Amino acid sequence: AQQAPKAVGFPREVESPMAQLKKLQSEIDKGLKKVDEGVEEYNRLKDAHHRASQPNQKEKLEESLKAQIKKLQRDRNQLSTWIADKQVKDKGPLIAGKNKIEGLMDHFKDFERESKTKRFSQVGLNKEDRADPEEQKRREMISWIQDMLSNLEKEFDELTVEDQRLTSRKPSKNSKEEA
Repeated sequence: AQQAPKAVGFPREVESPMAQLKKLQSEIDKGLKKVDEGVEEYNRLKDAHHRASQPNQKEKLEESLKAQIKKLQRDRNQLSTWIADKQVKDKGPLIAGKNKIEGLMDHFKDFERESKTKRFSQVGLNKEDRADPEEQKRREMISWIQDMLSNLEKEFDELTVEDQRLTSRKPSKNSKEEA
């Protein structure tokens, strides 16, 4: 059983358009899964950075966040390529994935600016003046409680004075007759 010689330089099989579309869709599904995993990893690193107490831990996590955002940017470029491809019919998940990555890129830009701000620089000191919403609520509540306490003390003092005034007054003739 002799085999016929193979033609050199020619592909053995030409993929049908349907097979190409299936292959492309498979690549897209893998890419979207990779984006979701990348977003989860970014959020995990962000939370770990928020909880970290040591400066060296924070620096390590900042570097990891930077590396993760770079991976996501490469994924975003791939999504953009697929979005531009005319063979891809359902572009909704691709656009949603791209938007997720762009949102994280915006977050990272703000995060990086914040982490680069020196604590005792003029900008850092001004930033401390602007408290986060939770801190602001807490301060407002403390102020309200202090005002109420002050008002109650003032009222108590006034009532104490009134009581002393009433008890120190000499009884009148009418009060003797009533008693």
